[in-house]
Amino acid sequence: MELSVSHQPGCLVVAPKATDLRFDVSTDFKQALFELIAAHDTHMVLDLSNVEFVDSTALSAFIAAKSRLAVKGRTLVLCGDSKGVSGVLRLTSLDSFLNLRPNLQAALAALPSSCNSPQDPLAACREKLKSSHLPLLAPRAHP
Repeated sequence: MELSVSHQPGCLVVAPKATDLRFDVSTDFKQALFELIAAHDTHMVLDLSNVEFVDSTALSAFIAAKSRLAVKGRTLVLCGDSKGVSGVLRLTSLDSFLNLRPNLQAALAALPSSCNSPQDPLAACREKLKSSHLPLLAPRAHP
């Protein structure tokens, strides 16, 4: 299965080149996703913008990818506004489970905030602590 893969800060954006994810290509699709997950310790956005149809084997691949990423402490977000895909995901109630977003920008925004600061993943935490105005504790003097 041919996939388009691009690196964004904190994640991989993966887009299948096939317009239909049916039984005959879903096994290869699933294997390709697993290989990417194994090779990269990062979140994943699955861009389904060009996909017009998915069957149950594709849904299974999405769920399996989400599970593999979760084991690594990572997130899967799906995006794409194709009626064929979003309709099936909504019909099966997988749209919220698989974090379906209408477009790539919304999918990237749905990723954990640490993805927005790839140089220093703790920067957001440090900034939050600075702005919390917590009093500093002085060490106790021992008699």
